[in-house]
Amino acid sequence: MDIITATAIMMATMNGFSANEQTVVNPVIEGNVVTSVEVMERQAGSDLLTLKCKEFYAYDDDERLVQKEVWTWNSHKMEWQKSHCWNYTYDADGYTVEFAYWNEKEANYSRQMRKQDVNEGIDGTLVVTQYIRHQKDSDWQVTDSYLMLRTDDVLLATAF
Repeated sequence: MDIITATAIMMATMNGFSANEQTVVNPVIEGNVVTSVEVMERQAGSDLLTLKCKEFYAYDDDERLVQKEVWTWNSHKMEWQKSHCWNYTYDADGYTVEFAYWNEKEANYSRQMRKQDVNEGIDGTLVVTQYIRHQKDSDWQVTDSYLMLRTDDVLLATAF
């Protein structure tokens, strides 16, 4: 499993689109990487597009994703506003993804609320651990753990 697959799994658990809407994306690609994507929605039976969000991607020197930042469209103010981001850090055993909300008062991503660690285990298995942090305390609490096996290009997962 690569980082794109893990990110897609995490995003799918946090985001959802209505069945009555079609998602339209406009990516910007520079070299080998996607640097941004504008996401719009088309209501069923209409050709009109509604702005939904912009996603900005940052990479390290090895072209590994280090941040995905999401801005949402505020139709009342007619402007883009920072919403949340995913920050990726890497080590020898795997990587960590932290999810943080934009803090308008402090003008930064200071409210890190979710985290996922993906580490290589024995014989190519992956150990995925998900955490949540509540606003009252600063400690991470485990919410889910998975052991993922890759056999013959089939990804198998089990909770433990």
